[in-house]
Amino acid sequence: MSNSYKNKIAEVLNTSSTNIFTYWKGRVGLYAILKAFGVKENEEIIIPSFTCVVVPNAIIYLKAKPVYVDIDKDTYNTTLENIKQAITPKTKCILIQNTFGLSSEVEEIIDFAKEHNILTIEDCTHGFGG
Repeated sequence: MSNSYKNKIAEVLNTSSTNIFTYWKGRVGLYAILKAFGVKENEEIIIPSFTCVVVPNAIIYLKAKPVYVDIDKDTYNTTLENIKQAITPKTKCILIQNTFGLSSEVEEIIDFAKEHNILTIEDCTHGFGG
């Protein structure tokens, strides 16, 4: 990855290029994040039921368990209520997907997760730079 590309991304995101990490595939990036979070075998990662196959694959590579939650028919994103129903003592992380570049209930989900010591990942792949 060229430094000029990382510098440009850093400029757009108003951060240092040393904070930018690029990966050749989204599944590799997600795997790296989950690995950095210390996800272990049999821990649960909540994901939307409408997602790309690479999302659960990254979880399965760590021998963790993807837990699918239903989506809202208008936004194609998960809702806090659906996520609450899926939480168990094994829940390690909630993946908040911005389907078609649209985010839904992100702040509410993050607040809930913080209250319960659950990590979150906001997948902005569809809306990067939006």
